Amino acid sequence: MAARLPHWPAHGLPERWAGRPRFVMLDTGFGLGHDLLATWAAWRASPQRCQRLWVLSQCPRLPSRAALQQAHAGTPLQHLAAALCEAWPPAATPDIHLIALDGGQVRLLLAQGEPQTLMRQWVAAVDAFTLDAGAPVQPLARLAAEGATLCSPARGQAFREALRVQGWQWAEADGATVARFAPRVRPRCPPGRQAQAPRSALVVGAGLAGALTARALQREGVACTVLEALAAPAQATSGNPAGLFHGVVHGHDGPHARWLRASALHTTRLVAEAMATGGVPGAVDGLLRLAPGQAVAALQSLAQASGLPAEHAQAVDAAAASALAGVPLAHAGWWFPQGGWVDPAALVRWALDGVALRCNAVVARLQQAGNQWQALDAQGQPLGQADAVVLANAGQAMALLPQHAAALPRWQHWRGQVSVLTAPPNGLRVPVAGAGYALPLPGGQLLCGATRQADDTDPRERPADHELNLAQLAQWWPAAAQGQVLHGRVGWRMTTRDRLPLLGPVALAPQAGARPLTQPRLLPRLPGLYLHSALGSRGIAQAALGAEVLASWISGAPVPLAAELMDAVDAGRGLIRN
Repeated sequence: MAARLPHWPAHGLPERWAGRPRFVMLDTGFGLGHDLLATWAAWRASPQRCQRLWVLSQCPRLPSRAALQQAHAGTPLQHLAAALCEAWPPAATPDIHLIALDGGQVRLLLAQGEPQTLMRQWVAAVDAFTLDAGAPVQPLARLAAEGATLCSPARGQAFREALRVQGWQWAEADGATVARFAPRVRPRCPPGRQAQAPRSALVVGAGLAGALTARALQREGVACTVLEALAAPAQATSGNPAGLFHGVVHGHDGPHARWLRASALHTTRLVAEAMATGGVPGAVDGLLRLAPGQAVAALQSLAQASGLPAEHAQAVDAAAASALAGVPLAHAGWWFPQGGWVDPAALVRWALDGVALRCNAVVARLQQAGNQWQALDAQGQPLGQADAVVLANAGQAMALLPQHAAALPRWQHWRGQVSVLTAPPNGLRVPVAGAGYALPLPGGQLLCGATRQADDTDPRERPADHELNLAQLAQWWPAAAQGQVLHGRVGWRMTTRDRLPLLGPVALAPQAGARPLTQPRLLPRLPGLYLHSALGSRGIAQAALGAEVLASWISGAPVPLAAELMDAVDAGRGLIRN
């Protein structure tokens, strides 16, 4: 093992990770995964290994599954390489990809891009750095955990001086620079990025956001109780018969596009896992999104300019779209091979397996009790107490934050009604979105929708809304619009003006006269109170990654999201904009 991992003596491994709940390693040169697989094998063989091993790795271009398989064929680590290939990202996009190995005990964050850029985007407390010759020095102090170690090829006096200034004590051995982080004054973590590392948490809301957040927190060692106001989980919008998820292609690859793309790819892996291990109804066989009025040549130009791989999105003409859908279509559009659908209520039940759930628990007020939070009912009786609270109950969360609503971006409620129809004679093979959407259900029926009315609180099904759903469907599939409406369902979605979710700790307004702040991460926070809300019409696509990001944010584990995207979804961003 020492021959394969010459940097291990510099990091004091495997002794240093013995008995620790978490150990974090950052390697700036993934290559074909040789060091990762050797580290994973050594972790498996270590009798006193850490409970969870995190490996952060980056490379200019992710290798393909075929390249990984070929590189490790016939080697002692072939079986681990096969498991890595099975969990490999569904598309090599320029995002941070979260890959769970060994039942989630080994977690790989894999990023594609330029080293200088990527090193600024990690959010983690790293115990051991293995740097290649081109890795920058500047982000190391920000990322280094207490007692962190570093190993790098010897790079000259300027490199060593940069380490010394940051507080690294370095030496050289066998042509390599090894160092230990021991600064006289540790860099301060911004208030918005500080981890609380609670032992317990209350999660308010048992929809997708709440269930997946509780699942992710429990995996990080936080005991969770979910409080649900209704009689069972997934009774609000997460109770729809099915829902879609897919990526996006935008001309400007800004925060919204990058967040939705990373979220959809993560959801693909989660849904595949839930289908395999929990029998959750769903499919990851692709999704078609029509682009009425747009020529396929324009879509192809956009696809080429985006640089995104065909595994993520393909521009298709009307003939190709018809062949994929199995029904005649008159529009070009986007084919998302990793898109699909899932039964959200079944996904919620799968996520809540092993999580304490209390239904008919209507939280009317929150209060701090020492270092803990209490959730109280309308009579002031406690429903639960924990170190932290996560509000994952959509718009109802705002009623529990009367003093902090000004810190949030502007938001709005939207009523949506879906319709379940008898299936037309020519069956649809995959979900299609465009003017509304159509999704073939397992029982042979068709789900379509959804209407969108702002600030409409009517809970009743309305015939006029069914007619609107049929009219939208008729724009691209007239035969289906002749189907009979069997029943429908009403739900509400919460959206922000920038169409990004509200994630992270609740922010406090800076003191009067304080220097204006330009980044949400710099805002003071209310300790122990968090939001996972405002997922809008893409709740299925966003909830899974949002849960992972929030669980890491709370527990101090590495965050599977670029630093600038954390600022973009930060629940306190409204204060910066205001």
